[in-house]
Amino acid sequence: MNVKPKLTRYRNSEFIQYLRDTVTIFKAFDLRGLKLDGLVSAIEANIVELDKVFVIASKNGNTDALEIADARRDDAVIGIRTVAVGFERSHQENIRTAAKTILALMDKFGTGIAAFGHIAETNAITSIVKEFETVQQATDAANTLNISEWVQELKLANLSFNEIFIVRNKDIADQPDQNLKELRTPAMASYNNLINKTEAHFSITDKTEYKDLLNQINTIVLKYNASVPKPVAKTPPADKK
Repeated sequence: MNVKPKLTRYRNSEFIQYLRDTVTIFKAFDLRGLKLDGLVSAIEANIVELDKVFVIASKNGNTDALEIADARRDDAVIGIRTVAVGFERSHQENIRTAAKTILALMDKFGTGIAAFGHIAETNAITSIVKEFETVQQATDAANTLNISEWVQELKLANLSFNEIFIVRNKDIADQPDQNLKELRTPAMASYNNLINKTEAHFSITDKTEYKDLLNQINTIVLKYNASVPKPVAKTPPADKK
């Protein structure tokens, strides 16, 4: 069974290095004979584009702070959703209802919000927080699941990110139009295409080379996934008498 890399959770430097490691593993094999040469070349082209922006962005002192702030709000939005999904299975009807309310609220502004571009994610989180603060049903649902503090963390993390983002953009006005988060999307597509085709070839031909490739990829996936911080657990809501 192949292990899935948490690509959207890797920091930019880790993401780029992961792609490089993937290319290195594949290039040790006869890619033309395995009919994978074009797919690996596509990832190499993605790496070139990512490097161009990463080098420029890395020259700015606020880049690391921005990445940390982005990860902070990602943790908050993913954490809230994870808690709500879990409580959908509660034996208590009021808790199940609250969980469904929160998930419906978040889905209204998009799924996979943590993978959005910087501005789109900021706007989505701003809208989510506004509903939690102004829509009584959403406020009550957050209180029921005991995640009001987490909603506040989401708000503060988003504000912090936006402040750093504005300062950083002023400092690097000549930065290319595309940012790293946007460039990661086609790179992930190239990676997934390569892995899917490798798995498909293995299932059809049963060649050991494909199995060896997938095993080696699994090894580095485990290493990189281990570097992803785990969301902080929240205290579950108290039982209602």
